[in-house]
Amino acid sequence: MLALISIYVWGFTGAVAQTVLIAYSVPTAVNTALIAVECDSCQNFASQTVIMSTIFSAVTLTLAIYAARIIFPV
Repeated sequence: MLALISIYVWGFTGAVAQTVLIAYSVPTAVNTALIAVECDSCQNFASQTVIMSTIFSAVTLTLAIYAARIIFPV
């Protein structure tokens, strides 16, 4: 939803809109877990978040790419 709002607010169309939508759909970066380890704060939670978002991204990222091609045709 944030991606769609951002795309319409900034007026992106076509391939740029597709790219922004897909970029918003990527899983949580490993940097989150690394920062938690360095700061000694919620390391297990950060690691679990990275793992779960990566696993779910197999489905959600595929759907995001499909939706991007339908919503913003080139």
